[in-house]
Amino acid sequence: MEDDKNIKGVIDRLLSSKSKFSHSYNKHTIEDIWRSSFGELISSYTSKVSYSNEVLTVYISSSPLKEEILMNKKNVIEKLNTRLQYRKIRDIIVR
Repeated sequence: MEDDKNIKGVIDRLLSSKSKFSHSYNKHTIEDIWRSSFGELISSYTSKVSYSNEVLTVYISSSPLKEEILMNKKNVIEKLNTRLQYRKIRDIIVR
């Protein structure tokens, strides 16, 4: 049982916000979660997803979709944060 706590502690430290490993892991995880959370249609209009300092930047090619995401920003952030384990998104920039 104590080994489980030690392993969990090591993993938590690796995936903490200051870890270089965490940055790469979360970059891929967040993009995958974005695409799986919002489906093929929104993914087809999404050219790039980046994450830095708790801010998700999403590049969308459809102006009406950009507006829709911005109008529902709080719900989008909540939906993504429920799927993330270690990092949390506090803001979204749509470009």
